[in-house]
Amino acid sequence: INYYAPQIFKSVGLAGQSAGLFATGIYGVVKICITALGLMLATEQLGRKWCLIIGGLGQAFAMFYIGINQAVNPVVPGSPLNGHSTFAIVCVYLFVVFYSIGWGSTPFILSAECSPNSVRSLIMAAALMTQWLFNFVIAKITPLMLAQITYGTFLVFGSACILMVVYTVLCVPETKGVPLESIYMLFEGNIVAGATRDTIPKKARAKYLANASNIEPEVKGKESIGEHVERVDAPSGKSLD
Repeated sequence: INYYAPQIFKSVGLAGQSAGLFATGIYGVVKICITALGLMLATEQLGRKWCLIIGGLGQAFAMFYIGINQAVNPVVPGSPLNGHSTFAIVCVYLFVVFYSIGWGSTPFILSAECSPNSVRSLIMAAALMTQWLFNFVIAKITPLMLAQITYGTFLVFGSACILMVVYTVLCVPETKGVPLESIYMLFEGNIVAGATRDTIPKKARAKYLANASNIEPEVKGKESIGEHVERVDAPSGKSLD
């Protein structure tokens, strides 16, 4: 979408070179604004995991609609835009809205948070290298796909977005509010079970790790000034609720 917006707008029925370039300019403005708003409002409020899930689902919807619309309502040169084609153009903008909320920025946040301090710079370099490598691959194959399989291009990318959502649910932990020194605990034990549990905000492990990190400094502070802090251990075979 970023690299071939003029061609994509033309494929969904927006005629004229100047109209395509104008629409592409608006696309860039929307991307910048939504990315800024997403970083300020969505990343901490919704959490990293749900930003990726919502972003992936929104991207998939936009791609599938554009692809299906081109399959059942092909563009006729010279004909005016109908309602379906107009909404397909809207879906191009919806794609960048959901991309900016989720997969545009959140993966870089997760890469930095989940990396051990000793190798964080190396891991971030590898993450950026991987991202630009696949940007190059997508940039090379997209025009070939648009020429050879036309609307199938959008169906392929929509399916990829669904796979991204599945991967997020099963393999990506929620790190919102978790101290960097406690991130490693999210990767202990069964990673799939833990990441799946994190999908439900009320049961997310990040909630308990964040609360534990807030309580411990308070207890240590009381002990340092000589205030009595009573610690109670549970009887053998029982747990404290």
